[in-house]
Amino acid sequence: MKIHSISENFFTLCSFDKELVFNTNRRPHLIVKNIIYKDKRQTFAIPLRSNIKAPERQYFSLPPTSRTENKRAHGIHYIKMFPIKKEYLEPYFNSDKKHKRIVKIIKRNTKTIVKETQKYVKDYEKGNIHRYSTDIENIYYKLTNN
Repeated sequence: MKIHSISENFFTLCSFDKELVFNTNRRPHLIVKNIIYKDKRQTFAIPLRSNIKAPERQYFSLPPTSRTENKRAHGIHYIKMFPIKKEYLEPYFNSDKKHKRIVKIIKRNTKTIVKETQKYVKDYEKGNIHRYSTDIENIYYKLTNN
């Protein structure tokens, strides 16, 4: 797993999805490979968000950032994940100590994050789609037919 930004070209291609968390200020995304979707191994991007107000099962919690508001969480927000292709990945650079700490936490919890990502995708395929979820199905269609 690595952290990348997502290109504006991707967001232009998938502008139909109003639940995508657009790439404001080069938002970091955790890139998770080998998630089974449509019986194939796929790569997914999951945004790191600073102000999540959702049930804990919808995200992997990380230490708050300076932008995290009271009674909100910072974390890897599963319901905002989407399939991605390599050509839409851009480098994400952040060398501050807090970011390095977050990367260490993610590495220590890789198995949990992959397991929760796969569970979310499997539930999505079964039709258990949260109201504010990204449109994985149509994003996948756009990526495979573009």
